[in-house]
Amino acid sequence: MRRIFLGKHMRLVDIVLGVGFLLAMAALFNRLGLTDLIVGLVCKDGTTLYGSFVATLASLLGFAIAAISITVGLVSSPRFAVLRSSSQYGNFWLAFIWAIQSLGAATVVSLIAIFVNAIPVTRLWVLLVALVIIMVATLSLLRSGIALIGVLNVARSPGPEPPPTTRVTEYHPVTP
Repeated sequence: MRRIFLGKHMRLVDIVLGVGFLLAMAALFNRLGLTDLIVGLVCKDGTTLYGSFVATLASLLGFAIAAISITVGLVSSPRFAVLRSSSQYGNFWLAFIWAIQSLGAATVVSLIAIFVNAIPVTRLWVLLVALVIIMVATLSLLRSGIALIGVLNVARSPGPEPPPTTRVTEYHPVTP
């Protein structure tokens, strides 16, 4: 498999990319003069925004759980012997586990944000924290989706040759 897992640095890469993307988007919004619009939308209707985040993230969490269920069902197949013997096998499972953990964390943070959004002073900080965690969850979900595509490609491949069968050429009835 490709090096999409990045071993033990997988979480750090997701966090750095998530924060980097958020900073780039904030700079772009600031340059275009959209910062006041975004803050106004969050202040005006933050509960609806975070409610949408919760619903979307919860359904994506269900997808990630379904993906790991599919993988658990298929990984014992002889076709997956190469994957099981690979040095990336542990990281393969970590991609799914990290996706489930980050999607669960993003769902909980978005749910908490619904309640914390009522405090006017914290609205922008709550939005920033929620967006960073959602970006991390999105990146980890992307990695587990790529892993699932690899699993499905292996599952539909022809697989190893079955062992030769012995043919009976003569019939010898068994007498009692």
